[in-house]
Amino acid sequence: MAITLPGYQPVYADRVFEKPDKSPNRKIITLCRYTESYEEDVVSYIQQKLMELSPMMTPKFSLGAAAFGGAAAAGPVSAGLGQLEDMLIRLPDKVKSDILSEDEEIVDSIKGSTHVLGSIKGQAPCQFMVFHYGLIPVDVIRNYKERGAITQPEWYDAALMHIPLQMAGFGLKLRVHLQITNETLPDRETLAFLMSHDVHGSRTFEVNRLRYNAQELSGLLDIVYAGLKTPAQMKQVHDVSMEVLEAAALPAAAALKQRFAAEAGSAGIPGAGNGLN
Repeated sequence: MAITLPGYQPVYADRVFEKPDKSPNRKIITLCRYTESYEEDVVSYIQQKLMELSPMMTPKFSLGAAAFGGAAAAGPVSAGLGQLEDMLIRLPDKVKSDILSEDEEIVDSIKGSTHVLGSIKGQAPCQFMVFHYGLIPVDVIRNYKERGAITQPEWYDAALMHIPLQMAGFGLKLRVHLQITNETLPDRETLAFLMSHDVHGSRTFEVNRLRYNAQELSGLLDIVYAGLKTPAQMKQVHDVSMEVLEAAALPAAAALKQRFAAEAGSAGIPGAGNGLN
């Protein structure tokens, strides 16, 4: 059975909901969930991406190009790649090799450049449900629909995050993270206690505003909780764990790219690295 939120109708099943009324601005709620990433996950993910990119790398580095479907690609290799892949493929071959062989210095560098925590032995990663609440003008939705530009549920989150809309008083109003335990949301008494003390950031409950209207937020929680009463309903929430992991890997890849680009630049400067000014 699809998730239903009281007073809202689904735009994309289990993911995007809108409040149907005569207001010129549409109230939107989006739902997703994720499992937190650890530093070790980021290292493994970057290694996985390098393995996938191997056929496109130089013949010297390619990990048995024939085994991956042919010889290494010649010429420009970044066309069509995502941001992470583009940064990784431009790293020096030695760095790529060190990443795959889990060179201690490189692994520590990756771990130190991402915002996630290290794993704790015997402790499973936490899971979270996230909902976004905000306003999108009806005219904006209508115009984009007429242009055939709304083809994915992600459009609504992108619209809520759109800076010009936010500057005009629309867009994202609240982003709330709630910890999931055994496919169940935190009990409301715990949330009421945290909100009564103006808590905005904890493992159990996190909201994107230092100051928020507790009454407004409580009303939104009523709506979300009504739609996610059972573990079966919770399991239907769209999982974005891979997107979260990708986002965690980006700063690490960017730091590696910047570091080794700087080193390569220094290597070409007469006197660099030999104590001369």
